[in-house]
Amino acid sequence: MMKRNILAAIAMAFVALLLPLAGRASGHEADSQEKSGAVDAQGIIFEHLGDRYGWEVPFNHHKSIPLPVIVWGSDGLHVFSSARVDHGKEYRDGSALFRIAGKDSPYKGKVVEIIDGKEVKPAVDISITKNVCGVFIAVLLVIWSILSVARWHRNQGLKAPRKMTGAIEFVILFIYDGVIKPTLKNKANKFAPYLLTVFFFILVMNLLGLIVIFPGGANLTGNIAVTLVLAIITFLI
Repeated sequence: MMKRNILAAIAMAFVALLLPLAGRASGHEADSQEKSGAVDAQGIIFEHLGDRYGWEVPFNHHKSIPLPVIVWGSDGLHVFSSARVDHGKEYRDGSALFRIAGKDSPYKGKVVEIIDGKEVKPAVDISITKNVCGVFIAVLLVIWSILSVARWHRNQGLKAPRKMTGAIEFVILFIYDGVIKPTLKNKANKFAPYLLTVFFFILVMNLLGLIVIFPGGANLTGNIAVTLVLAIITFLI
């Protein structure tokens, strides 16, 4: 056991020493690629990680699954498909003209209204973006998975479930018995429903983020809006 700990410590120290060197090397490579006009891999990655009004199609960056754009413009409510303003296109809905702001705009990547040749951000933008759609999918998956366990015990009593339902119950018991109960003790039953809900919500969001195709690929836990809402709700509770 002592030898394993020593080897693990040496390996971690070795990796820690290599990381700064790798960072400098990657920085030099990025600079050389930028000067030579090579493909900007970092830009492509961050573009896909960012929030968008459509969901990218794998292996074809020029196509995406359109999502609904819902904005309140200068003349009222407008609802239309994001396909109408994708890839630099402009869309006229009644008297209002919309497009997605370009890279040089202060509203980069957001739907803006063109008024007198200027980009104006709509007063309200509640569009179903990639991240919003991803949150809805994560919520539905959490509800489905947890209700499957509840449905099993309602029908089968205390009989242990199997397959996916059994795996979900194992995780529930592991978190409750191993984390929540030892920490909160007599208050465990009071806060367990919320803590387990948040745990599974974050777990599902992270797992979906590892999938590169729909319904995965949304960077939900990297979005400040998602983490801020969870933090505020946790603080209040």
